[in-house]
Amino acid sequence: MLCVSDNEGGLTVIDVEGEVRWKKRAAGAGEGWMVRADGSGTLHGGALGVRKFDWNGKKAWRVDTGDVRFGWAEPRSGGVGCRDDLKVAPVVQAG
Repeated sequence: MLCVSDNEGGLTVIDVEGEVRWKKRAAGAGEGWMVRADGSGTLHGGALGVRKFDWNGKKAWRVDTGDVRFGWAEPRSGGVGCRDDLKVAPVVQAG
């Protein structure tokens, strides 16, 4: 999968055949800077914080962290660099 973040806060996921699987855009999202992916889905960071989507495009959760500029994910935690500081938060998994 190819996960693309755009300058309007959108997230697009494209499969290996080049077909768009799904697109998400939140009203007022502003810029979207960070995309990370793992076996369970994608993490998308931007002006509205961090959103987690599964591979079908269903939103699993959202955390208001402030304006995200970069980020990383580990098995039990992750972090994001925001415009004003660095935040580390647990990774929430449904199930």
